[in-house]
Formats: sequence, C-alpha cells, structure tokens
Amino acid sequence: MIEANGDVYPCDFYCLDEYRLGNLADASLRELATSAGAEAFLACQACRREPCATCPYARICNGGCRRQNTCYLTDDGCAYQDVLAQLVPELAHMYGLG
Repeated sequence: MIEANGDVYPCDFYCLDEYRLGNLADASLRELATSAGAEAFLACQACRREPCATCPYARICNGGCRRQNTCYLTDDGCAYQDVLAQLVPELAHMYGLG
C-alpha cells in the first residue's frame, strides 16, 4: 500500500505506524519490499497453524493472508486448502500438466 505522501505499508489493512516500511522519497520500492520490516510482516507466525505443517499447497499460499486467516484458518482446518484442493488439479489439467 502506497499512500499519497509516499509512505509504504505491507497491506492496506495494516496502514499503522508500527507496520510502516518507509517512504519512497528515501528508498526504492524494491528496498522497502525486502526490508526487515517487510520480512517480519511476512514471517508472522500467526499465519501458520496446524494445517500448514502438512499442507501440500503451502508453497502456493505461503500461509495465506494475515488478515483473512482470522476467518479462514484454524488449528482444525483451512478454507484455502479446501479451495486449492479443487482448483490446483483443474488448473493442472487446463495447462496440460497433469
């Protein structure tokens, strides 16, 4: 998320001072996207639950969306996993991969 003043945040739901990655006047978008703040945001352990440990789609969703995981991810199941279980084979078939 880039605000009018050039401030950059990792997500439009997290436009808070504690998540501010920096400003485009001071650093490139690439620098901000690979900054320690961006890496910390992406490494959030709240986005990893029991279903992620054995999920065959973990490389696709990388733990899912931090905000939506409050609704779609529990220790008992993952809505992303349910959708991807249907979608991935269809996509593979469409592209002749399976």
